[in-house]
Amino acid sequence: MTLFQLDTFQAFLFFGVAVALVWIARPHPLSFRAALRWMAAGFAALAASRVSVYLLPAPPGVAETLLTAAGIGLFATGLLHFARNMRRSVTTAELLRSALDTASDGVWLYDSNERVVFTNTRYHELNPEVPSKDAILGYTMEELLRLNQKDKDPKAEVDPESRIQELLAERRSGREIVKEVARPTGITFLIRAKPTRDGGLLVLQTDITALKTAERDLRQAKEAVDAANLDLERKVGDRTRELRQALIQAEMANRSKTDFLANVSHELRTPLNSILGFSEMITGRAYGPIGSDRYLECARYVHDSGVHLLELINEILDVARIEAGQLTIVPQYVGIGDVLKECAAMLTPRAEAKTVALTFSAAPDLPPAFADGLRVKQIVLNLTENAIKFTDTGGAVRVTADASDDGGVRIRISDTGIGMTGPQIEKALERFGQVRSNPMTTREGVGLGLAICKSLMELHGGTLDIDSVPEQGTTVSIVFPPRGTSQG
Repeated sequence: MTLFQLDTFQAFLFFGVAVALVWIARPHPLSFRAALRWMAAGFAALAASRVSVYLLPAPPGVAETLLTAAGIGLFATGLLHFARNMRRSVTTAELLRSALDTASDGVWLYDSNERVVFTNTRYHELNPEVPSKDAILGYTMEELLRLNQKDKDPKAEVDPESRIQELLAERRSGREIVKEVARPTGITFLIRAKPTRDGGLLVLQTDITALKTAERDLRQAKEAVDAANLDLERKVGDRTRELRQALIQAEMANRSKTDFLANVSHELRTPLNSILGFSEMITGRAYGPIGSDRYLECARYVHDSGVHLLELINEILDVARIEAGQLTIVPQYVGIGDVLKECAAMLTPRAEAKTVALTFSAAPDLPPAFADGLRVKQIVLNLTENAIKFTDTGGAVRVTADASDDGGVRIRISDTGIGMTGPQIEKALERFGQVRSNPMTTREGVGLGLAICKSLMELHGGTLDIDSVPEQGTTVSIVFPPRGTSQG
């Protein structure tokens, strides 16, 4: 081979190496790319030095020497950069390896040929059946899967070989994988596999047994709470049905009681009217004089008893109507002064017989009350009779009427009688609630008067209040509101 041919061959060889280095530098990081390009430039200079003797007119050997020196310098510069970057890469790799060894997750890495190139300490702790860190390097993905799947497949009905092939196909798919794997020992792992840029595969393994246990406990607790809620709802439903049935029975019993009272009152009215009529004929000597005044006394007893019994029956009938919602009022404008005069005429004889001073007075500018006149008279008579009844001989009862602050009418019945305590007032306002201040003292009535008066005032939209001091007296205040507030 001639000298020209040898130089030409060397030039092509150096130039080819330069092109190859430029091609190799393409996918590498910028720092490595620059080093390889420096080295490629050096080989290009060496290639130029081999043909410079034949192409350049310079003195023989000068151009060749300069280009050779430049080529060697450029190659040395690139080689120096490459070595420095290699040292940095090795240091970074060692730091990364140390960091991964302290990670709480198991980590292993496959290269593009599906061979293990790295495992951390945690991986070997979670998988004690695999070889050591040094011995496992170079294992293929299939070999490692066989070690991991040996005696660990939770699905007994699945063929182990089919399971391994399924996992291989999954990891070779190039997709990112996130899945949970439960082992027969009770440990549950979260496996995350992600392809790398160079065609390898990075796999992370996390022990989530404690998390799954907490989730299971939470789910069981929720199921227990749901079951308790369902049981509570069932008990509440049963109790509600029982109470509803009891309410229906109570309403039926109350309706039966009301019907009974109404029927009894109706049946008693006829003979009582006869008693009263005949006693009035006797006391009035309708057929002439009778033989003895004692007959008059007996007839008077019959009459008084009949009147008292009729009053009781009327009270019971009013209670029955109120409970049945059948008692209504017909409100209209009523002069309270006239009502008080009628009540005074009816009650004065009774007060005089008991030596109780009874007075009635109404304010001169008193407006008319919008109320049912018959029921107003009933309320005033009832309350005043009570005041006379519970006032001892020599006492006083005073009935006054004036305008209330809201434009209605207020009536006060005050006495100097025996008075009541707070609990006794509550008792007196109950139906059939008699107050026995003195067990040795008996007084007429069945304890319906105040309760009926209260109910009648409520129908009018008014109020009934009692202010009482034991042994000093009682004041009952009733207030009829202005027109438009009654329930008639």
